[in-house]
Amino acid sequence: MKKLAMLGFLMMTALGSEPLLGATQDQILNLKELNQKEIDGFSQGKLNDHILECSEGTYLPLKMVLTGEFLALESAAETPLYLKILKTCYIRCEEKENFLFSTDLQEWKEFSEFFTGRVNVSVKAQKDGTIAGLELELNQRKSS
Repeated sequence: MKKLAMLGFLMMTALGSEPLLGATQDQILNLKELNQKEIDGFSQGKLNDHILECSEGTYLPLKMVLTGEFLALESAAETPLYLKILKTCYIRCEEKENFLFSTDLQEWKEFSEFFTGRVNVSVKAQKDGTIAGLELELNQRKSS
């Protein structure tokens, strides 16, 4: 009888923990290895079981576009710019263009809760003429 009770207990435990055993784990995609279909699906929220890893040390060619009624940015093709990731972070997209950010895969925050920073536009005189500057500073917001 003890063996039957123990078997029943084990079966109940196994059945009760089935959701834990059957739970799917998020798949991690590396930023540098994405194809266009994955990028589109991710940003549309169609891959909400995927996490985008932005690894420290990654360099990405950067294309900058500035358009509007008053300003436009024209960059020289022979002088490429690169975006360098200085600290690993993770991004998930729960629904179309609703991105959440994390550094530990545990705590997820929206852009404005995760980042802090500033944008600065300047004009300076140099010996070769006037130069315009655009500066973006982006830091992780400290928890209070």
